Amino acid sequence: MASLLSMPRTALPHECMPPAPCPFRQGYAIGPEASGVFATERLILGTSDEGTRVISDVMFGCANESEHSIVNDTRFNGVFGLGYHSEYLVKKLGS
Repeated sequence: MASLLSMPRTALPHECMPPAPCPFRQGYAIGPEASGVFATERLILGTSDEGTRVISDVMFGCANESEHSIVNDTRFNGVFGLGYHSEYLVKKLGS
């Protein structure tokens, strides 16, 4: 797994400088918020022709606090970048 250290300064809408952790605080439509630090990972996905596709630097958040009981459940680990920012999985799958 990638380091929990910050992403490059240009990768996020707010400022993060290595080696300091890059914090996040994410609100949800139903009201609660989760907070923690960002991390990145390289995903290797199988393709329909039995090949693979590598997607580098997919961003996700490792949560350590939340305001909602479902997020405090030990089965919940954080947030996953499904938005349209260039570092999130949905945007990377489309490029």
